Amino acid sequence: NAAASGVAPGAWARGRPPPLLLPLPFLLLLGPARPFKLNVPKVLLPFSRELHVPFVLEAEGGTLIYSHLLVTGHLLRCDIIVDMINSIEIISRTREIYVEDSPLELTVRALDVEGNTFSSLSGMTFEWSIAKDDDMEGLELSSKIRILKYSEAEYSPPDYIVEMERAGKQGDRILVSGIKTGAAIIKVRIQEPTYKKVAAALVRLLVLENIFLIPSYDIYLLVGAYIQYQVAKIVQGKITGLTYLCPCVWGRLLLWLSGTQICAFIKRESCGRQQ
Repeated sequence: NAAASGVAPGAWARGRPPPLLLPLPFLLLLGPARPFKLNVPKVLLPFSRELHVPFVLEAEGGTLIYSHLLVTGHLLRCDIIVDMINSIEIISRTREIYVEDSPLELTVRALDVEGNTFSSLSGMTFEWSIAKDDDMEGLELSSKIRILKYSEAEYSPPDYIVEMERAGKQGDRILVSGIKTGAAIIKVRIQEPTYKKVAAALVRLLVLENIFLIPSYDIYLLVGAYIQYQVAKIVQGKITGLTYLCPCVWGRLLLWLSGTQICAFIKRESCGRQQ
């Protein structure tokens, strides 16, 4: 593996020039026995005055030799482009999370002015926060969801995230965990002064209870017969909170029937009865 990083040229301090196109400052020499290639033909790295953003290039199908001598005659090339970040957005595999369930990972994707995605944001400092939801007036910002460090959960983040958390910084990815049902907005912005004009990114998450009825399969009843249901909750893959639909539960759950002419609830007995 060989690492390449975008370095700010001095001319950039006087204005925003066209993106830099840099050849790799090394040669990749591969044996002739098998087909060979680099994992990417082009890399887009963000400009930064405070750090070098790394990106690892991998040679596939051959042996990588750290040398400037041409032994086989094979030369692989990867173009390195350094440009300014124009916008950011939050990437999430889902917009719904469950209370007390496994945390959800959120990551930042950065785009240049033409909409191209940057290859790496490793080491860049971001500020993650819980933003105010206009639809949830009067509630604490952290009442629905909380932001976690990877060290607080059983996750294995990249090494640079581990180092940033040790230094009290936040990187391009975090974990969030649901506290109670409702909606919450997560906000992120680039902390580096160079990008103070880049708009923050927002994502709205819905926190739900992972509940279901037992039995949850089709029920066949005789006229006049009834069945009693239970409510269960799944927390981190385990069934918990098992309870019968007693009257005290009705105030927290909304139950309805699609065919009231066929079946009805008997509230005092907490069961469905065939009419």
